[in-house]
Amino acid sequence: MQVSKGLEIQRFTINREEELKALFKNLNKNIPTLIIGKPGVGKTHLLFRLKERIKSPHIYIERFKPVKESLISLYKTLKGKVEEREDKKIRRLTIKELSEEIITLLEEYKKNNKDFILIFDHLEELTSSTADILMRLSSLCLVFGATQFIRRIRHLRRFFWQFDLLEVEPLSKEDSKILIERLIKSKNLKIGKHRQFFINQVLILTGGIPLSIVETINRAKTRKKLTKNYIREMFIHQSGIKEIDASPFIILIFALFIVMRFIYRGFGEYQGYALFGALTGLAIFVRFLIYKQMRRRNE
Repeated sequence: MQVSKGLEIQRFTINREEELKALFKNLNKNIPTLIIGKPGVGKTHLLFRLKERIKSPHIYIERFKPVKESLISLYKTLKGKVEEREDKKIRRLTIKELSEEIITLLEEYKKNNKDFILIFDHLEELTSSTADILMRLSSLCLVFGATQFIRRIRHLRRFFWQFDLLEVEPLSKEDSKILIERLIKSKNLKIGKHRQFFINQVLILTGGIPLSIVETINRAKTRKKLTKNYIREMFIHQSGIKEIDASPFIILIFALFIVMRFIYRGFGEYQGYALFGALTGLAIFVRFLIYKQMRRRNE
């Protein structure tokens, strides 16, 4: 099972008993299940716990892209062993041809009463074309997946409707504190007299997002000494930061400037008309700079 470099999966779970119980129940009943939740809330962690319980042949695919590489990995898992000559052959196949080969292998599994389980992460990245491929695969095997949201596109809705949905919420304050304490102990983090202040800062700024908590602790671990100032200004993983959508305020300001221009024009006050015209132009320029900076930050 391959995951992104640097992704840390904890060997323990904090208060996800109900979610795990639902996953294991659906596994036993062969019910396809989709985990939904915010970035960093623990969807991948739950998929890993599920994988540990699976006895049947299965594959975990972190991202279904590049599509061809994902299909090649699936083909090799189904075949069990692929010689170099066969590997070169399947790499020359088109995505459609490779999909047909995989369908044939899955049909053989089904004829022999064998179960095969697909585990997909990051299904929010799914496109209409890849959804069609997964639709065919899911008709022949059991699928578990995770996504931040369900995109409201017709082709994607056809794929997602088959799943039992399992929503995962951020941890409560009490559970977050348990996770922080456990990570401090397991990573042997030296905090000293600022321990309670450190815990409170992490609780406030991470919003109950487990990944945010883990990465914050890891960052603190790189410091030889945790001063109060560093703790106060400590970098927090973006999944724990609550963002405010400023779009309505920007639209309101533009609308106000335009209305004021028409009012001044109606009264023949061309100085006011020119002033709000200049302010509108300035607002457009400032908006351009802000959006440009935001794009750079997200790249």
